[in-house]
Amino acid sequence: MARVKASGKEPSGGIQVVQHLMIAAEHDTVFRDLYLQRAASRLEPLFSRAQYDRLKTQPAQLERLMQETRRAVAQQEWERVQELATEVAALKGPSPVTQADLDLADKVYGGSEVAVDPFSWALDALLGRTGQSKTALRDQLVAALGALEQEEQEWAPLFAARRDYFAKLPIAEGQQAVAAAGKDDVGRLQHRAAEAAERGDAEELKRIAQEMLKARPSQAAAAPAAERTAPSGARPVYPQELGQPFPDAGVERAGKLGLAHLQLSLKYPELVQHAAETFDRYGWHPSFPAQEVAKNGEAYLRPLIERAAVPQELVDPLLEATTLFALHPFVNSGGVRYLPLFPESEFMLVEDFPEDAVSAEPSELLKALGLGRRAGLSRLEIEMRLREQGSAIVRERLGLDPVKFRLICIPYDLYTRLGQERNWGRQPRWTHVDGYQLLKGGRMRALVAGDVRYGGLFDLCSISQIDERESVLSRFAVIHRERLMVR
Repeated sequence: MARVKASGKEPSGGIQVVQHLMIAAEHDTVFRDLYLQRAASRLEPLFSRAQYDRLKTQPAQLERLMQETRRAVAQQEWERVQELATEVAALKGPSPVTQADLDLADKVYGGSEVAVDPFSWALDALLGRTGQSKTALRDQLVAALGALEQEEQEWAPLFAARRDYFAKLPIAEGQQAVAAAGKDDVGRLQHRAAEAAERGDAEELKRIAQEMLKARPSQAAAAPAAERTAPSGARPVYPQELGQPFPDAGVERAGKLGLAHLQLSLKYPELVQHAAETFDRYGWHPSFPAQEVAKNGEAYLRPLIERAAVPQELVDPLLEATTLFALHPFVNSGGVRYLPLFPESEFMLVEDFPEDAVSAEPSELLKALGLGRRAGLSRLEIEMRLREQGSAIVRERLGLDPVKFRLICIPYDLYTRLGQERNWGRQPRWTHVDGYQLLKGGRMRALVAGDVRYGGLFDLCSISQIDERESVLSRFAVIHRERLMVR
């Protein structure tokens, strides 16, 4: 995929281009940050951010002026009344901006930083969108990306690649899988089969096997290629980009921002398949009895962890963390369903400072993001700064392509794996980790991890997006963007 270049020259186009970009931002959520940035740059000459801010605050300004006017009338200050009436008339005067323009600007300038992937069908019931036509969404997105490919020459390779990806997404089968989710789908059948095997119930196993054979064709077709799990007995397949080192020039520049180039390899390779199968089999699902599934998931994984010679002090924290993924649905900052990843090798750039000696002075990276401190930041502010400055830092300060790389809060699975050798998770404070706990109706709570008071390194909790408590640190990482696409 060709890189996106920065350019101060705006190509021809108008509101229609911005509308296409917003369709892409709402439906292709892994690249939402780039689409929103481009939409803002295209809208600015037509409807500036300053103009938008003025119009958004206009009702409050009018109310304030009217209150002052009423006080002036009561006190018979007629010169002041005249001045205030003039200001009110000016604010209420005709505006060249239509309501449609204001609604579009609200999506571009005031939209949420993270949107949930609309093609993650397993989340539909939680979000109340089970009746939504995914085929129509996909067709609308493909059309918008095709139009953008023609309009935006510098970004054409990105739009073409994403258009091709979604054009091949088998949506219709996915909707059939949604309809089947309330019945005995493959995941539930696997769960029941595991229980029957534990009991030694041969008759039940035989019946379930027959149901599995009937369900397999439709279920296999239902999952897009990016969402299919590895066949039993094989390790999960991850994007090969994760195992590629960062370019030398980018690594050198990263050091000046306090980012270390690190590689993670599997410490317990014999556990990887079992862990992946555990999350696949027992991960949260709207049709599963959560508490029961969590209990069985722990029973399934405990003997495997113990046989793998994992240090005893890590066994219970690992199992507790696994249980959380059975009880709650999580999404990453790309809006895609999040489960821990286990690639054989992965490279990343990570802020590698010790948690027991956090500098009070902002690092070069924090300064580049426009953040004056590391502790006490809300996730809302962090995501806003990442949206405004993240891709520019990746492109200009690191010399990397923001289509391929993205600056985010450190992912939970990277935090826990790196932290074992760095003594993280031993302080009475949390660290912002990438992603959100998804609640009914689409509400989201920001993920934090690593407070020694609540489980240490493997501790995972969620807090409000506007929470600014001082006991939460920020730690950033640059990852291969493909990591956010893994479903």
